[in-house]
Order: sequence, then C-alpha cells, then structure tokens
Amino acid sequence: MSVFKLPKTLLQSVNSVINNFWWGQREREHKIHWISWKNMGKAKSKGGMGFRDLECFNMAMLSKQCWRILQEPDSLAAKVLKAKYFQNSSFMSAKLGSKPSFLWRSFMAARQVVKAGTCWRIGNGKEVQIWQERWLGHPVPKKVTSPVALLDNKAMVSELIDQSSAQWKETLVREVFEEREADLILQTPLSSMNARDRVSWQGTKDGRFSVRSAYHMEKAREQEEKGQASCSNSLRQVWKQLWKLRVQPSDKVFMWRACLEALPTRTNLQKKREEETVVHAVWSCVSARGVWSLASKKLQKRGMSPALFVDLFESLLQVLDEVSIQEFVVVARRVWWRRNCFIFNNDFKHPKSVIREAHTTLALLHGENNNITTNPSPTCLSPAVWTHPPPHWYKINWDSSVNK
Repeated sequence: MSVFKLPKTLLQSVNSVINNFWWGQREREHKIHWISWKNMGKAKSKGGMGFRDLECFNMAMLSKQCWRILQEPDSLAAKVLKAKYFQNSSFMSAKLGSKPSFLWRSFMAARQVVKAGTCWRIGNGKEVQIWQERWLGHPVPKKVTSPVALLDNKAMVSELIDQSSAQWKETLVREVFEEREADLILQTPLSSMNARDRVSWQGTKDGRFSVRSAYHMEKAREQEEKGQASCSNSLRQVWKQLWKLRVQPSDKVFMWRACLEALPTRTNLQKKREEETVVHAVWSCVSARGVWSLASKKLQKRGMSPALFVDLFESLLQVLDEVSIQEFVVVARRVWWRRNCFIFNNDFKHPKSVIREAHTTLALLHGENNNITTNPSPTCLSPAVWTHPPPHWYKINWDSSVNK
C-alpha cells in the first residue's frame, strides 16, 4: 500500500470483509449492518469506531513517498524519477507523461494529498511562486488572494525581498498586494543567512509529515466534497466522555449503538406498527422503569424522556458524576438484555435480578468484590493413604471418576 495505488474494487472488498466480521456475519449469512461503513470509519470523537478507510489510507501511505521525493531530492529514487519524468520542472508541477509506469501513476494520484497539506516557510524566496504556492501568514500559510499586479503571475517571492539587507521591499509589497495581505507579508520574518525556502507540512505542529495526519486530511477533504455534516462540539463531548468511562468495552459499544439509534427495536425492524424507539425500550417503557426504580436515587429522579437516546445520555452527562454514569451504562445494557430474553426466549427476568447483576459488575469494576481472589495460594495436600473401614462398614475402591 505504500508503493502502489491498489485497485478500488480490491480495497472495497477488504473493507466489506472487515465490516461483515464486525457485525458477526459468517460465510453465507446475511446480518443487518445497523451503521454504515462510512460512519464507522469516523473518529471515535465524531461518533464512529475509528476504522481505517483503506482507500484513504492507501493514498496517505503513497503521499509519504511523494513527501520523501520533495524532502530528499538527492536520493537515488528521486534522481531516477526526475531524470525520467520531470527533468525541467519540479515534482509538484510534473506531468503524467506518455507511457508512465504503474509506480509513477500511483505517485501522481497521491500528489494531490501532498499539495493540499504542504506550505512554504520563506527563506530567500527563490523557490516559491507568489500566486501559486501557500506561503502567506502564520501558523497556517495560505495562497495570496490579491489580483496579479505589476509582477508576472509566475513571479517568485524573491522579487519582493531586498537580498542585500534581507528585508521586504515595503513600497513594492504595498503596491502589489491588498492592505491586509501586505501587512501579513511585512510581518513575516526573513532569514539573515540567505537560507533556502523550506517545505512544511500543515497537518502537524512541528511541520513534519506523518501518515496519520495525511489520512485525516484526506478523509476531511472527502467528507467536504460529499457535503457531509460535521459533528457538533456538544456531541464531541458526549463521545469523548463515553469512551473514557471505566466500564466494560461491550457496555461502551452498546451505549454507542444506542446513541446512534442502531439497536434492533421494533421501529428499526419495521415489524409492527407500534413504535418502539431506543429511549422507549431502554428507559421509558413500564418494563424498563421497573428496573430503573431499583437503581440509585440519582437515576430514579431523572424523569425526562427525549426523542433520541443520545440526548438523554448527553443530559445525564451534564448532571451526574462518573460513578452514576457508570451505573447508567451498565444497567441500560442489562435492561436491553432483559427485553431480548423475554421477546426471543420467553424468559422473564425479575428487575431485582437485573439490578443485582449490574451491581455485581460495577463492584468488580471498582475493585470492591473481596470475595474473589485472583491468585489463591496453593495448598499442600497430604498423600492419600488407605484406611480400614469402621466395624459393620464396607469400603469399595475403584480407579475411575464419577461425573455427577
């Protein structure tokens, strides 16, 4: 994946295998995928599970090779590619050319990721075109938006610098650029050592390229092109607090699905006309309230019943402490389990048994169960010795075990 652009159909099939495995699908089974792969690929802080989209990951891996060509022009690989494909230009302006190799096609496809994430730190200005590159401003340089004036549209930044004093030509700068951009240019520090211009990466704080930052930039660009809605700050806090909870991973996944309305309720399955939302099944129905009435008083006092489960969870996060939130998560999952046992197995679970199991789980999480010893000390057993039976008793010895 780091050298060639893999076929889209191959990457999609691998994504499909991972998706099927997550939802428990085996061989010819057809399990319902309650959440799309696109949404599962979002970061956990945005309501996803953080699965890597292999197409974007492939492009991010390839962009690392493009970055190396930019940063190490004297390397053997860069020299070979330059001699064959861009003798009289730079890598960033190179063309695909005639009869390109599969390697070069792959690099050209990934170059767009590098172009979107690179910017320039001005040294002597001899390698940066004024209107074509990102170099204006700090900490995130942008392209110049002032219309071309006085200078050629391919003019270099060095034409704005007095090389003898290493200072900006203030008069020329104010004549060429709008006032706001002229002020930004004049505030940009220059090197007194006549240093070369330096390529920097926008995705990291230190300006060094990383595959991870390239992947996230490519995902953001893809979402922007498709017009996908961004995650609000309040929802980000909900997701962050959910994944930080000190509860079992399976309880976290249950809450994640519940907040996304991705539980197989009657409404979601469309089997009956009577609606059964996640909030109704887990929180507000009479059967569920029978369990919640035995929970801690802090949870018993919460009588709200919003339309979406994520709104309920967000409101509880704002008013309850961490211990109460842990109890809510653990009990909610067991309420859902109780409902499924009754519907599918006709097995009724008493609310007290549900609460008892939830409290046992919480006690284990908090390390409060003193009845369980993790490393019992070995006991020394005396060797078995045959003894004579008491009077009027008979003893039978055999060499097999009995399975009671």
